[in-house]
Amino acid sequence: MRKNTIYKRLVEVQAGMSLRSFSERIVVGQSTLHNYLRGRIPKADFIDKACSAMNINERWLLSGKGPKYRNDLIEE
Repeated sequence: MRKNTIYKRLVEVQAGMSLRSFSERIVVGQSTLHNYLRGRIPKADFIDKACSAMNINERWLLSGKGPKYRNDLIEE
C-alpha cells in the first residue's frame, strides 16, 4: 500500500498562511483542514476546492508529478 504524501504538498501550499486563513480561502473547516495537514487522505471535493482556490494542478497535489500551478500547464 502506498503511503499518503498529499499532506506534504498541502503543507507546502499553506506555507506562510495561518490555518485559519488557509481554511477560509479554501472554504473548509479548520478541523477538517488540520486533519488533512496531519496526513488524513482528503476527500475529492476538498481536492477540487483547494486546487481551484489556490490555482494548484490536481495531478501535482495528488501525485507530486507535473507542474505545481495550473498556470504552468502547457496547453495542447
